[in-house]
Amino acid sequence: MKNKQSINDILPTATTVRALAEKTDVNKTGCEKEQRLDAQKLYTQLIKKHDHQSFIPASIITWNTQNINHLPTPTIKLDNGALICDVSYFAKQYPTIAQQTIFSKQYAHWQQDILSTLVHAAHNKTVVIYIPPKTDIPEPLYLHTLISHTGSLLLQQIIIIVDKGASVTIYDQNKIGHAQTVAQNITGWIRENARATIICDQKCEANSIDLSTNHFYVDTNGSLYFYFLTTSSAINQKNVNVYAQGTGAHIAIRGAYILTGNNNTDFSSRQHHAAAHTTSDLVVKNIINDAAQSLYRGLIYIDKNATQTNANQENKNLLLGTQSRAYSIPEIEVLTNDVQCAHGSAIGQLDAQQLFYLQTRGLPKKIAERILIEGFLSEIFHGINRSLRDTLQSRILDELLLSFSKNNNEKIQKQQ
Repeated sequence: MKNKQSINDILPTATTVRALAEKTDVNKTGCEKEQRLDAQKLYTQLIKKHDHQSFIPASIITWNTQNINHLPTPTIKLDNGALICDVSYFAKQYPTIAQQTIFSKQYAHWQQDILSTLVHAAHNKTVVIYIPPKTDIPEPLYLHTLISHTGSLLLQQIIIIVDKGASVTIYDQNKIGHAQTVAQNITGWIRENARATIICDQKCEANSIDLSTNHFYVDTNGSLYFYFLTTSSAINQKNVNVYAQGTGAHIAIRGAYILTGNNNTDFSSRQHHAAAHTTSDLVVKNIINDAAQSLYRGLIYIDKNATQTNANQENKNLLLGTQSRAYSIPEIEVLTNDVQCAHGSAIGQLDAQQLFYLQTRGLPKKIAERILIEGFLSEIFHGINRSLRDTLQSRILDELLLSFSKNNNEKIQKQQ
């Protein structure tokens, strides 16, 4: 692996974090302000001792020169009682729920992750989505994050609470432009008998930076379906941590990366089963072209009380370039009996026989390659509604066409 180094190499100093926090410390009161100060202290400790090795290139973030401003979240109340707002407003409207979730020490797993701690310490935007009990929202809720200025910095918290018996689909689209940096935490609670489908669609410019950490807690008979599609970006680090904490909880994670140029991605996952009769299924597929590289680290963790658990983890990588690289490290830790666990990884190239077969049917090589790649990714987004699935598949096709077009232009330039 090239460019292996400490994640500290892309993180700001504790002094810089405090300076960023001062710029964005607007209307922070009560528990939110207290949590923010605690995070600043914790960050100071973590940055000194943290030596986690990350698969990312040397720092290209100049934190002191990044444009950061407080970004307010408008309050939106839907007719069915759903609420979109910032943390301060939500804490005033639902103080008990806020104490049980957002500010609870029981759910402070973010304190174990330095990226999450950074966002908690100096975030300049918070979004809370609350779905009341027994509320069914048939149409997707759309979140669009668009940063308009070059060199801008977004430290964002998205908090999703789907209360008992409720259901919702959330489509979160990030467009990260030239020389922009986004560090984002998504934390979600799917309560008893609730169902949440969350889709993260991240379209990044080649020299942008995307750092994200996700924590989801699923209660008794709750269901979480988490999908993501990430393209481009010079640096991409994503952590997905799911906790099946109630009997009968079900979790499905589906994701895809399309990497080109010198892109580097570092993806890690943790499927934590704390209760019996729970299931989790993770499938992540990567398309890796040119000199791009990816690293995947995944852990299935089964607590001693999580009997009759069924957990699966799968990472597949398709290498399209002679310099493309992929590394996969799946792990399982089981503390009880009577469970079913499986994990696997695969790294390979397009099947030569399949490619030859399509060409014998009259298809040009590039079109045949594109068809095989689309087939490789086809299962990832099958579980979502047709409209959103078509949107994501169209995005994949655009990225593949752009990649092939870029490669052809480079070959022509070399020949000339």
